[in-house]
Amino acid sequence: KDRLNPHLPAHQERFGEEFRPVKLEKHVHGFSSNSNDFAFDKLCDTKLPELIAKYSKKKPIMVFCCTRKSCVLTAKSLANLWTTKDSRDRHWPAPTQRLVIRDNELRNTITSGVAFHHAGLDGLDRHTVEKSFLEGQISVICCTSTLAVGVNLPCHLVIVKNTVTWQDNSWKEYADLEMMQMLGRAGRPQFDVSAIAVIMTRQEKVQKYERIMSGQELLESSLHLNLIDHLNAEIGLGTITDLRSAKKWLAGTFLYVRLKQNPDHYKLDGDTSSHNLE
Repeated sequence: KDRLNPHLPAHQERFGEEFRPVKLEKHVHGFSSNSNDFAFDKLCDTKLPELIAKYSKKKPIMVFCCTRKSCVLTAKSLANLWTTKDSRDRHWPAPTQRLVIRDNELRNTITSGVAFHHAGLDGLDRHTVEKSFLEGQISVICCTSTLAVGVNLPCHLVIVKNTVTWQDNSWKEYADLEMMQMLGRAGRPQFDVSAIAVIMTRQEKVQKYERIMSGQELLESSLHLNLIDHLNAEIGLGTITDLRSAKKWLAGTFLYVRLKQNPDHYKLDGDTSSHNLE
């Protein structure tokens, strides 16, 4: 807000696709299945070659997988598919240089231009995969979502294979921000004028991910999940000294805004309706 005119609403800016240096083409593919998420992930593996053939244009590909094991199995599957095809029908080239790799399974897939990448992989092997992908020796990386953060590895085609991930011994949907980070890997300003991002999910979730891709999905706060920790931090900083200052601090949060507009989402005890939020 403008401090000189606090009665006026905050200025808003809208940043659309026109601000992207590389135009991003987005697709959501849904598949019908009544099976559990392990079986659904295997179903996605069978659909993957068709999507690569449709969208890759023989350019670098990044496939985000739900588990480390899925990364390895998907890489093996794509490498096997590559070896069975005639050179004219292959969707990516083989490496032109010999790559030194310690991991036996990775060494086998990398000869087909396919690699896997996850936190359990040897550090030197991870570095070799990243460097070789940037240099064009590797054309396909099957990886976990951690590769979307911190490592600059842009590609032409990103495929999110399944929209759940295995965390804390259970299946969980990717957070919206995590999903956008993965999709954001598509686009190489120095090489392309366009890029493609594809989400593979269950049929009943297609509309949700179409809204996320188009920026129409409403964001909700997660402050309430760790509210006590944040309150203690503000007390330690001296921002909060009593109940009145605590209310003032909370009234300036995104949680307060969303509680007024969508109280049912937060399932908090007591009356959280917009007219009685205090």
